[in-house]
Parts: sequence; structure tokens; C-alpha cells
Amino acid sequence: VKLWEFEETYECLKTLRGHEHNVSGVTWLPNDELVVSSSRDGSIKVWEQGSGYCIRTLKGHTDWIRKVVAHPRNQVVASCSSDKSVRVWDASTGECIADLRGHDHVVECIAYAPAKSSTVLSKYLGNAVGSEENLNGEASGPGQQNGAKAEGLNGSADSGEEGLFLATGGRDKSIRIWHPSSGRCVLTLQGHDNWVRSLAFHPNGQFLLSSSDDRSVRVWDLENARTLKTLSDAHTHFVTTVAIHVQGTTLATGSVDTAIRLWECA
Repeated sequence: VKLWEFEETYECLKTLRGHEHNVSGVTWLPNDELVVSSSRDGSIKVWEQGSGYCIRTLKGHTDWIRKVVAHPRNQVVASCSSDKSVRVWDASTGECIADLRGHDHVVECIAYAPAKSSTVLSKYLGNAVGSEENLNGEASGPGQQNGAKAEGLNGSADSGEEGLFLATGGRDKSIRIWHPSSGRCVLTLQGHDNWVRSLAFHPNGQFLLSSSDDRSVRVWDLENARTLKTLSDAHTHFVTTVAIHVQGTTLATGSVDTAIRLWECA
């Protein structure tokens, strides 16, 4: 893991060593003083920016950790893994506070929902555990989960807080929306014909964007739990990453075809 000065010199300030295999993800905790990394060695490490020391190693996954993301407000991180699980961690103690299971294959991507998504997604909290509801093959209910215990995860979904919901996508071609404080999958979105590679919430909170190895990008209407728009053949190869401008005006996609494409969002 390398830390870089990014205003004037663009020099490498520190090299953080400790992982025993590929580093698959890095993220900053909200205080901007701690860096969190995930690795193919199955561990998550918490590093001090100032000293460069690893102050904590989080272990629990049994396979490659594909990605780690930080909660937008709290000292909490979420990770997804080749072991088919999603875990939520208290980065200050190293405790796993939620073990979310429901995907049938490798979980490739993960994203916290913005505050504006909370009100939209709260309607799905009433879904009964074990529900097999299916809206035209696109929406359904929860998988097998454990509850979360971390401070800051137990807010009201109607309060519009950031990070109350978590989205994950995987090689089972599905996208799942989780409510970590209850440990429940509240919504499943299905429509991609291949692995789901990347997820991004629209800033207005009403939409979720996904990219896939089926070469498409989908825009999901969260209020109605359906595909609003599909960019078929968005690239000529797997679409591995998607990002939305902070103002929601432009979408960027990247692909194995080596191209980056910018899309106007109407």
C-alpha cells in the first residue's frame, strides 16, 4: 500500500507493507487519519497515516477479499469476498459486527447508500424474512444474515442518514441491498446476464447503477425495484467499473476493452 502527496510534488510518502498477497482495495476512514486495505490473503488491515504502522488486522473471511469500503460517517468498514459473504467491521476494535449471507457465488463489489436513499429503501424493511416475492424477476427478499452491533448503524431508516443501507453485486448475477443494523437483505435486483462488477448510487438517492461482464450498464429505479434503463453493449468487453459525477450529470465507465466512456445523464 502506498501513500502519495497529491497537491504539489505527487511523491510517494510511505509504503505500507504487511499483506501477503495482492492488495485488492483501499479506503480512508472518515477521520482521514486511518487507511484500510483489503487483500487476497483474506485479511483487512488498518494503518496509521502518520506513522505508517498497521494498528489492527481484521480476520474472518476465508477467501480473497474483493473490496473494502468505509462507512461515510463512522469508524466502520464493509467488505465482500470470494467466500460469498459480506462482512461489516468495527475498525476501532476489529470486531466483525455483521456477517451477511445470501449470494450464491463470489461477491465482487460493494457500495454504501447515500442519505437520500434511506427514505426510498426503508419501504423494503417490511419484507418478511424468507420472502420469495419476485417482481417480474427483478425484486425479491432476504437471505441468511446475522445482526449488527456497532454504534452508528442503528439509526432510523426514515432519518435520511448515510450508510444505513449497503449494496453488493456478485458472480451470481444479482445485486442485493442490505440493512446492516438488522442484518437483513431487504431487496434483490436481477437482470444482468453475467457477473456484476461494479455499483454506484446516484447522488439523488433514487437510482443505483451497475456494470457487468454482460457488457451492459443498468440504471435501477429503487422506488419501484426495476430496471429503468439498460445501456446494452456499453463496451465491447466486460464493463468492470462505473462511477457517477457528484452532481449526477455524467457517468463514467471502464472496461476490459481498455476504453473509458463518459455518458450524459438526462
